[in-house]
Amino acid sequence: MIRAITFDKQLMKSEDFAHQIHHIYQGKIGVSKGCEVSTDIDGNLVISDGYFSIYGRLLRNVGDTIIEIPSVASGILYSVLVFEIDLNQENTLDVFNQGTFKIISDPFNYPSLTQENLDDSGNLYQMEFARFENKVSGIENIQDTRTILKFHLAESISGLKNVMIGFGAKRDGVTDDIIPINKALAEGGTVYIPGPGTYLISDSMKIPSDTTLIIDPTATIKLANGANCYIVKNSDLVNGNSNITIIGGNWDGNALNQTRDYSTGNILTGYYGMGLLFYKVKGLKVKHLKTKEIEAWGIAYLDCEDCIFDDIEFDQPLPSQNGGKVNGDGVTGIGKNVIINNIRGYSNDDIVAVSSGIATLEGIDTGLVYGNSENIKITNIFPRKKNGTNELSMRGIAIYSKGGGKVSNVTVQTVKGYCKWEVIKVQTPIEWETTEKSIFDNLVFEDIVKFADNGEEKVSGFGALILLDNVHIKSITLDKILRRELEADSDIERIFIKSTETSIVDSMKISNVEWYNTYTPGDSIIYDYGELKSLKFDNIYNNNGGLYHKMNSNSIITVIMGNGYKHEKSGYGDMNAVAGAKVRVRSMLVVDRSKLTPSKFDYIIDATLGLPIIYDGANWLRMDGITV
Repeated sequence: MIRAITFDKQLMKSEDFAHQIHHIYQGKIGVSKGCEVSTDIDGNLVISDGYFSIYGRLLRNVGDTIIEIPSVASGILYSVLVFEIDLNQENTLDVFNQGTFKIISDPFNYPSLTQENLDDSGNLYQMEFARFENKVSGIENIQDTRTILKFHLAESISGLKNVMIGFGAKRDGVTDDIIPINKALAEGGTVYIPGPGTYLISDSMKIPSDTTLIIDPTATIKLANGANCYIVKNSDLVNGNSNITIIGGNWDGNALNQTRDYSTGNILTGYYGMGLLFYKVKGLKVKHLKTKEIEAWGIAYLDCEDCIFDDIEFDQPLPSQNGGKVNGDGVTGIGKNVIINNIRGYSNDDIVAVSSGIATLEGIDTGLVYGNSENIKITNIFPRKKNGTNELSMRGIAIYSKGGGKVSNVTVQTVKGYCKWEVIKVQTPIEWETTEKSIFDNLVFEDIVKFADNGEEKVSGFGALILLDNVHIKSITLDKILRRELEADSDIERIFIKSTETSIVDSMKISNVEWYNTYTPGDSIIYDYGELKSLKFDNIYNNNGGLYHKMNSNSIITVIMGNGYKHEKSGYGDMNAVAGAKVRVRSMLVVDRSKLTPSKFDYIIDATLGLPIIYDGANWLRMDGITV
């Protein structure tokens, strides 16, 4: 049962009330409490008691709602559980007819949703709760896709400066508002930019230390034609600033009407295409932004410390629209103690990048000397298609280093979405090399998903899932990694993890990996072209391929098998190596293998024999094929 708040008998109509609630929620649609999605013993979906809001329409799911799953005769139905609001329907005093849970499906891809603007004459909106695959055997691969609402109403602060009151901003999209905005910012404290409306600016907004800039979710900051400057930058680009916070707003870089200026040879004094530029800022917070059409990186933080970037949406220009330029990152920078969370949208390059130095941009020197990056946590990253197109984001996460630099203690958790190339790339670009090798240490990647069936919220395209290119990595850990390929995507480089010829990896640990693909022949989990010295596997599944492939003879590798490795098809080698390469295989030590229930291709070390042996589905074999 659904209960909803209406005010049809009041002077204030329900749509007026909903508009105000939607404004308070800063334009967000989602769940405020509860409404968890699960399954029951009959294989149906269950939505728990809870509250949610759609364009300010406040709704409650009372108790548990059970959604029966339609049976499937054959194949797969890619299905989405939504709550659909239809304002063409009419409510009664007893029944809420304007909204209901429903399942929409498609046999090829996850279907697109109808999401009209209910705040502007729209009538139909489908809010997503979950995705799943409906098969003959029942539902599988359920994804919780709820948006959780967070209340971010600006506090009442004495001394708050409204750029329209006392400063004279017009927000009409025609008048240049940069002077009144910068006057307000120069005073520091808390500055408020109200909406709705567009603030056209012909120069950069300059934000000093100890300043909070709050922008209404219905307000847009737009770079004027030919402004050729960053939208915002911190005020002191020599000594740096501290305690800067930016909250909210829509940021329009107007990329097609800007021209980069590399003539100064310095990223701080020229215009290298960034939207928001921060240099030597300690205590930086950037939250709840929507950006679009920014020439290069949406947000650049350089030599910053104690930073939070949270809840930011990007919609960068297509390369075909922007002179072929493909460096439209999302959040990119160098810093220490950095949190990057809930970043989503379209990027024509890395949607998130971390580096110990950025030597060049489009081959142009950035003119700065950078420090190392350390203690970085990156969570909930969702690369998507360009709005209104089928163009995929280029890449999820990139971790770079200039020669001699160091990147350490980087954790990446939950990356899912559309991208053409790698989900994660770790690299020292060739043009950034020096005589001293870059060092990467303690890299942890968890909950990384790559699909290749072009379903929404899935990753498709070219390249390895994870690429290690021209790097020296001391320690890297990968956990909960999933990749799915379909036969139709035959042009994909079907490599799970690739280590290139010039890469050195001292220690790699991989656990809880699943790889489903329908190619013939299947491919290995790892292709090691470089020097991978120690590799530990635990709980690996590859339905159609091998485990590890050594592509040169540069090093001796020790492979430690944990709780087993399984694949379904026979005839493909588990451990392969080119002539001259040396591979040591170790696994769990077993005293009495009669107590095991082995699966095909399980490796163990038999304590009695003192030898590694493999199970072929019927017998245990030594590495030379002799039954033991």
